[in-house]
Parts: sequence; C-alpha cells; structure tokens
Amino acid sequence: MTDFDQNTITQSSLTIACECMRQYKHKIMDCLYRNDYEEPQYFIDGTMFHVFMETGEIPTVTGADDAKLHGICQAYKAFYQDDMLRGEHEKMFCVKVKDIDPGYTGGGSVDGYSIAGVIDLTNEFDIYVADHKLLSDIGNSFLAGCEMSLQRIYCVVTGLNKIIFDAVKKPRHKHKFPKQSIDEYAWEIQTVMLEKPNEYFCRHPICLSPRKMDDVLRVFIQQIAEIDHCCASGRWPVNYTNCCGRYSVCDYYPICSSDDPQRIIEKQYTSRPELRHEELKRRKDKENGVSETEKQAAV
Repeated sequence: MTDFDQNTITQSSLTIACECMRQYKHKIMDCLYRNDYEEPQYFIDGTMFHVFMETGEIPTVTGADDAKLHGICQAYKAFYQDDMLRGEHEKMFCVKVKDIDPGYTGGGSVDGYSIAGVIDLTNEFDIYVADHKLLSDIGNSFLAGCEMSLQRIYCVVTGLNKIIFDAVKKPRHKHKFPKQSIDEYAWEIQTVMLEKPNEYFCRHPICLSPRKMDDVLRVFIQQIAEIDHCCASGRWPVNYTNCCGRYSVCDYYPICSSDDPQRIIEKQYTSRPELRHEELKRRKDKENGVSETEKQAAV
C-alpha cells in the first residue's frame, strides 16, 4: 500500500464519521484545517508515548509537557517492570472490505473501500494484540471505546482472538512554576502515579468470540456504507448534538452555522491533504527510513 486516499478508512476517520458525517466531509474528504491550526499536545504526547513503548527510551525533558510525559513513562516502567508487553511493535495493515467476507458487502459499492491502521503491538505466539492508550480518563468512556476498535478487524483477518487495551491516565497535576523545577515536576508525576497505580494504570483484556467478531464487522461495514451513500448523494448530514461540547466547539462549526459557508472556508481554512490519515503516513515514512527531520527539511 503506497497511498492513503479517500477510500481508506481508519479508526480515527471512522470515529469522526460516527460522530458527524459533515465533520467527516470537511476533515477527511476535503482535508480542511483552520489557518491557525497547530498539532494538539495530546497528539504529540501520544506519539511520544508510543515511541517509548516501542523503543523503551524515556523522552528527554525540555519543558513542562515533556516533563509530564517523562514522569508518566518512568512510572509505567517502574510499575510494570518485568511485565512489559512484548511483541512486534507498530505493525501496519490494510485489508479491502471485499476481502474480509464478501457475504457482508452484498457486492455493494463498499467493496472499493479499504480498512487500514497501525497495530501497536502484535504477539502471535501468545495470540493477542495490544493497543496502548494515553488518556485523560480510563473510566466508562474508555471501556466503551474498546468495544469499537480497529484491533477487532485485525483479529477477524488474522484469526487472533485476544486484545489487551493497555491504558495510562495522565495526571492532572500542573507544573508549579516558578517554585518547582522541571525535574521536580517530572518526579512529582511519577510519584503520584505510583502512589495510586489503580487510578492511573489499566490493562483491559477482551477475548473475542465469533459473535463479537461478527458484530463489530457488521458495524464497520454499515458505517462505511453510510459514508459511501453520502459520497454518492453529495449530502452530508450534521449531528448538531456534537457541535458544541462541554469544553470545546467543533472546528467546523463556523462553516456549518454560516449562511455562506464557502466564504468562511476561503477566509479561515486551508486544504491540507497531506494530513489525511497522518498516522498511516508517519508509519510508512518510518518503514521507508524517512525521519521527521528529513520530512521537515523537504518542506
């Protein structure tokens, strides 16, 4: 697989489609981003945490955000010690919908779609895959998210039957500047997590029965069919319940709420197709030996 187009469905794009089809259209199809867009800190933290899980290297401390992540990784390593999950890290896979099970597609137009993703860890000897998550909460919303995961599709394709969701909760403690040094802050994060490990660490295993595999596969295929229907009809419904959350507003609310959406797009947004399925492209660059430094130099 060398390209990731609009017919490629990932975990993140499917989640967007489930939340709001209009948002899917703006972000995945049109690749619209606000002119002042910056990569969110949670995405940076998640990327660095996955690097730690793959290499075992603790992130270098250069600021408060790095210090928190440094403390989190130190706490993870100290808590699990010899119980670290082992296997093949960051395995990319892609499968055409029609190759999963033609009986689900009915020969429909969804046959042209592919499901792709990066599996955090695969251990074929012990027959399981793992998904590492760095979250602000590991309560009910985390457990609900486990029920609709790309790892299930991978298990359907490969015959593996167990997923371990390896979650870590980020402490809410903030850096007490200027009284607290960066190193002291990293130590505080590590100490807080190790004092209450049940609050900050959670490994949630799921064993997949044939019925569960069948259920999740049907949900994936149904959602892809809805995406395809919107593409064919040119109509992308808005889920108004997701426009404004408790702490944030959808990035595309200015477009959807305007009587002249095209004017808003031209003034406030830029099309950035290079960011479509960025998690897949980053992994592909890594496989091809292209570093982040080289990518920046090319730009």
